[in-house]
Amino acid sequence: MDREAGQSTVELVAALPALLLAGLIALQLLAAGHALTLADGAAEAGALALASGESAGGAVRRALPAWAEDEVGVAVSGGRVTVRLRPPSPLPALADRLVVSSSAFARPAGGARGTAHVGVLGRSRAEHASLPASLTCLPACAPR
Repeated sequence: MDREAGQSTVELVAALPALLLAGLIALQLLAAGHALTLADGAAEAGALALASGESAGGAVRRALPAWAEDEVGVAVSGGRVTVRLRPPSPLPALADRLVVSSSAFARPAGGARGTAHVGVLGRSRAEHASLPASLTCLPACAPR
């Protein structure tokens, strides 16, 4: 009998846990990235609602998928809406370390009724949100 018979099976069994771990890490990082994108959109929705005189918390929760209902935290301070979102994970301890946060702001635009500055913070520039017809965004959209 050949001395190498069955060696590839042994190598596969030895490498399988490492491959599964690498796949789990990749999927977890993708989930964290997706959660950050969702948090950005939810913070922006909250800022839009705040600028319209509605509840920021309700708008944030409506902007998120159902799985995030128990995984989200919303803080409103002045015109800033901050969303903290815990990404889905098979390992809760790992998800706690990967919590993402995003902030957006809304402030009245120089006292003109129906105008507001709205943007997502933490980017190279404030990005303009698509405002409802009742609001317009002025050129100088930057937090004070």
